[in-house]
This record gives sequence, structure tokens and C-alpha cells, in this order.
Amino acid sequence: MGIEAEIYDKENNQILTGLKDDIICPICCAVLQDPMLLDCCSGHICSPCLSDVRKSFKNCPLCRKAKYNAIKSRFMMSFCSKIQLVCPVDGCNTAVPYLEFDKHKKRCLELSMQKMTLKSHAEISARNEMLSSLFEASKNKIKKQKKQISSLEAKICCKDEKIVSMEKMYNDQKELLKIIRKDHKELSDKKIVLEERYSEVKKENFEYEKEARTRNETETSALNKSLTKELEELKMKIRDDESRRRDQKKQIATLEAKIRSNHDKTLSVEKMYHDVKGKLAALTKKKSYVEDCLHELKKNYSKYRKEAEQHIADLEETIEFSDKDALGWKNGFYTQLHDCKILKEENEKYKKLLEQKIRENFKLQQNHSHCKEQA
Repeated sequence: MGIEAEIYDKENNQILTGLKDDIICPICCAVLQDPMLLDCCSGHICSPCLSDVRKSFKNCPLCRKAKYNAIKSRFMMSFCSKIQLVCPVDGCNTAVPYLEFDKHKKRCLELSMQKMTLKSHAEISARNEMLSSLFEASKNKIKKQKKQISSLEAKICCKDEKIVSMEKMYNDQKELLKIIRKDHKELSDKKIVLEERYSEVKKENFEYEKEARTRNETETSALNKSLTKELEELKMKIRDDESRRRDQKKQIATLEAKIRSNHDKTLSVEKMYHDVKGKLAALTKKKSYVEDCLHELKKNYSKYRKEAEQHIADLEETIEFSDKDALGWKNGFYTQLHDCKILKEENEKYKKLLEQKIRENFKLQQNHSHCKEQA
């Protein structure tokens, strides 16, 4: 390794920069130490740097030739002995001759180490005093923090009890929500059954109405045709046989009475048909009323379910929840559940009423068919 120092110009009392490149080792970039001359390229290199290079690299470190020799450079040694180097030790900055630089640097380093030892001892004593004061302050702070920790632990125990009670209340509300969902599913299934039954009844009534109208028209037309034919035959017989005119008149009167009777029966059947149609319309209105009730029930159920879920979310997010407020909310929830049960009972009531009207409609259909058979 070379000498790490600046070159001093004694005449101008300043550090040289132009001459520095001539006496710098190209390996360590420091002032040449024990300079060696390379015969292959006339370059100069430090003796320690040359020893290090030869251990790992056989060629010349400057021109890369395979064969080279290195000898001590007397010219460079005499040239360096005429210059002075500035001591790099902190606080010294003394200009020392090249040949005496190593001894001076060692002596400066020893003095610097002694100064640093005294300075570090004073710093350590001051630091110990500061650490002792900090230790006392931290000790007092730890005592205060222990008191705060004990008070916080007491608060945490209280909060844990509240959390346990809230979790129990949350589980109860969860069970109630399951019951409400189950009731809603049952109501939905019953509504589907009622709608299917209503569609079947409506379809049967339409088919029966169509069949009754067709049968009535067919029978009336056939009866009128047969009576008209008989009347024509009687008239022809009257023309053919004047002697039987009186008997034929009696027969005609009898047939006309039958026609009037059949006409009256036809009117009564049509009246019964209109009555059945009116009752069917009333049943349709009642069915729409039942559907409105079911819709209202579903709406109220959705409302109650949302409120219950909202209350459960509030229970999960909020710990500060007093027993009085929890009891009031619980009573309100049970009131809403009671209202839901009342609506369910009304739905059952309207369901029974609809079944009763369906039975009455069926009886009217039987009476109508019986009247048609009599006609």
C-alpha cells in the first residue's frame, strides 16, 4: 500500500496538485512507497502493491506483458526524498519530509489515541450520569404505568362481562330470527298452495261455465226445433183432417204450455248462472283481499327482519349498551313478533273463508246441473 498524504510546497506554502500524478501508484492511487521500476513499460509501482499483484496475477499490472522484472527505482526514490508530505492525522496537518513520514505518522496516531481515550472516558462518565437520571425517571414512569395497567385491567374485566351478556343476547336474537324465517317459509308454502288451488277452481269454473252455456244453447235449440217440427206436423194434420181440429188444438195448447214452462225454466237457469257468476266475482275480490293480506304480512315480515338484523349488527358493533335499553328493544321486538303471529292467524282465517266459498260454489254448480237436468 502507498502513502496516503498530500504533497506540500514549502516555497509557496500550499499543497501541490500538478506533481501529484507523477508520484502516484496506479494500483493503490496513493503516494509511492518504496517505488519499483518495471522494465517492460518503465512504469512505477509500490513495492507492497507489486507483492500483492504477483500473488494473484502473473502478467504486468500496467501493460499486461507476460515477462517483466521490477527493480528499485533510485531516481524516483531520490526525487521523493526531496518532497514533503502533509500528515493526514486529524488535528496535525504538519509538513514532514518523505523519508520521515512513517515515523511521524505513527507518533501522531499514538497521541491521537491517547486524546481519544481521555475524551471517551469523560464522555462515558457524563453518559453514566445521564443514564442514571434517565433510569430514575423511567422507574417513576413504570410505576405510573403499572397503576394505569391495573385500572385498565379492571375496566377490561367489566367490559368482558358486558361482552358475554351481549353475546348471549345476540344468540337469543339469532334463534328468534331462525323462528321467524321458518314461519315465513311456512306462510310462503301455504300461499303457493292457495294460489294453485285458486287457479284450479278458476279453471274448473271457466270450463263448467263454458260447458253449461254450450249445453244450454244446444238443448234449447234442439227443444225449439222439435217443438216447431211438432207444431208444423200438427198444422199439416189440421189441414188434412178437419175432424181432428179440436183435439189438435188441445195438443197445441199443451205443447205451448210446455214451451212456456221450458222458457221459464230456462230463465231461472240463466238467473242461477248469473248468481253463480256474481258469487264467483265476490270470491275473486276476497281472493285479492287475501293476497293483499299476504303481501302486507310479507312486507311486515321483511320490515321486522331488517329491524332485527340491524339491531343485531348494532349489538355486534357497540359494547356500550345498557341493560335498560336492551330490555326495551327486546320488548319491542317481541311486540313485533306478536303482530306477525296475529297476521298469520288472519291469513289462516281468510284461507278457511276461501275454502268455504269454494265449497259453496261447488254446491251451486251441483244445483245448476240438477236444474238443467230437470229442464
